[in-house]
Amino acid sequence: MNTSLSLAPLVPMELIVVLAAVGLFLTVVAWMRGGRGWLFRVLVLVVLVVALANPQAVREEHQSQRDIAVIAVDRSASQEVGDRRAQTDAALASVRKQLSGVDNLDLRIVEVSGGQEGSAQNPDRDGGPRLFSALARETAEIPRSRFAGAVLITDGQIHDVPEVRKNKTPPGPVHVLLTGKPDEQDRRLVIEQAPGYGIVGQEVTIRYRVEDRLGKKTGFAADRLALVRLRYDDNQEIVARIPVGHSGDFKIKLDHAGPTVAELSVDSAPGELSSVNNRALVKINGVRDRLRVLLVSGQPHAGERTWRNLLKSDPSVDLVHFTILRPPEKDDFTPLRELALIAFPIQELFEIKLGEFDLIVFDRYVVRDVLPPSYMQNIVEFVQGGGALLLGVGPEFASIRSLFQTPLGKIMPAPPTGEILQGGFLPRLTDTGRRHPVTAGLGGSGNGTPSWGRW
Repeated sequence: MNTSLSLAPLVPMELIVVLAAVGLFLTVVAWMRGGRGWLFRVLVLVVLVVALANPQAVREEHQSQRDIAVIAVDRSASQEVGDRRAQTDAALASVRKQLSGVDNLDLRIVEVSGGQEGSAQNPDRDGGPRLFSALARETAEIPRSRFAGAVLITDGQIHDVPEVRKNKTPPGPVHVLLTGKPDEQDRRLVIEQAPGYGIVGQEVTIRYRVEDRLGKKTGFAADRLALVRLRYDDNQEIVARIPVGHSGDFKIKLDHAGPTVAELSVDSAPGELSSVNNRALVKINGVRDRLRVLLVSGQPHAGERTWRNLLKSDPSVDLVHFTILRPPEKDDFTPLRELALIAFPIQELFEIKLGEFDLIVFDRYVVRDVLPPSYMQNIVEFVQGGGALLLGVGPEFASIRSLFQTPLGKIMPAPPTGEILQGGFLPRLTDTGRRHPVTAGLGGSGNGTPSWGRW
């Protein structure tokens, strides 16, 4: 408890000083002229100045606050390698036991798992832990005078140290406990550069590098050859041998539009700690220089102009549009030389030049014996070969003249029953999706209920 004297002036201190100076000047003048009562005036002036200054005795009572220490624990996937998890748990228990014996110290523990995995186009934003970001959030509300320090329990794979160095340093000492062993050996496949998009029919380049860490003493090996494999489109494989530590290039040709998933893998090194980081996936979206679209309208309606305006608004779209004005069974005795319209060139479009299109759109189309089943089968093979099919349908899609009743029904996701089902629809993976490297790891992708939403 401390006692001190402080002033709480009733008027501004500058005004008190001016009044005191004026009163003192008048008192000095009276004394020099030999006037009586000047001493009484001095006493009155002192009393007035003290009253205006309003001195107060302040008694302060202080209560000490407990310091706060933070333990940040790395729970990322790399901590599951070897016996690092057991080392982490043992280190956490030891630190908690030692700090619990310190007086006036509170302990906070924050566990950080790996973030969202990055891609080959942005390899820096990978699934590694961001311990310093978590530490900054935990210490944001702790006064600097109460922060005792932080202890990081990690294997050293921290992915936000450069950002912290640029922006803000921790408000106190930071200690690091490293898991693992100094002589551990590990091989890693690094994707240095990969495009996110490529033109169909052209080659794209994937640049990669293989790193061998042979322990603390030997550092990185640069005199070894590593066997690297690249697989894409399920049946294409490229094999290369490159020196460890040097960059290599794979060139692949995009044969179809849409995503092409390339899987790179490197053989394991002798005595390697883990082969998890010996594989990498690269997803490249194939886009076409120009999109060739065949639009077939089964009947005239007001929405035709909407389709045309939408497709022709993009200058990179080449549109071929045909509208079936009448079915074949309806006779028209108008002479051919007087017709302003041409006959529907079904053989040319759906047999000879079908492979030249990228997208086929059926707009309000109903089966009227215009396209025979053999041409519908050609469209099925067109889709299975990488082409796209879009159906703009109405109530006629659930009738007996629906396109689902043709060979196209084999590639449609669901039959049009015409029934109204109330409730949410939860999509599930097919057998192919469970085996695909992109969708196989989705949460809830097994036989149970998926964990994703209805969208």
